Amino acid sequence: MPTKIDPKKRDAEAQKLRLLVATAESKMKLLRDKAREAKRRRKEARRIARLARKQFKAAKAELADLRQALANVKPKPVPVVGRVPARRTAKSSPVAKPRVRPSKQAKTIAPRLRSAPPPKSGVSAKVEKKKPVLPATNAVAAVAPVVTTPEPTSSIAETSTPDSLNYE
Repeated sequence: MPTKIDPKKRDAEAQKLRLLVATAESKMKLLRDKAREAKRRRKEARRIARLARKQFKAAKAELADLRQALANVKPKPVPVVGRVPARRTAKSSPVAKPRVRPSKQAKTIAPRLRSAPPPKSGVSAKVEKKKPVLPATNAVAAVAPVVTTPEPTSSIAETSTPDSLNYE
């Protein structure tokens, strides 16, 4: 014999199932909206990426055109009045002079003075320093030339000042 289900239990169970269905529908609706939003974001990202690629290509072409125009333009020197150039160029000499390497040049080095060895057993020794011998070329240059001035021939000595001299 079939058993009878209590109508109150049946209504409570139906109510519970309706609540579960409503919750599942709500959850499904949220997930559908989320998927639609993600799809829209991906589509927007693709559109932005396409736009960025297009702008990059345009900028690259413009840069190539500007570089080409710069290569075609010959710079003209601009005369600057009243200014000294920042870098001066060296004047070229017509004939190259032979240069002697420093190792081949004559070395003129003054002789070193030697000091006496330390005294033995507390006895102080007198140290004599040797005077350096000057080379012959330096001895001649050290002598000052003697200048003689002629005596005035007239009986009255004229005094000359820089203002009274005529250089015409």
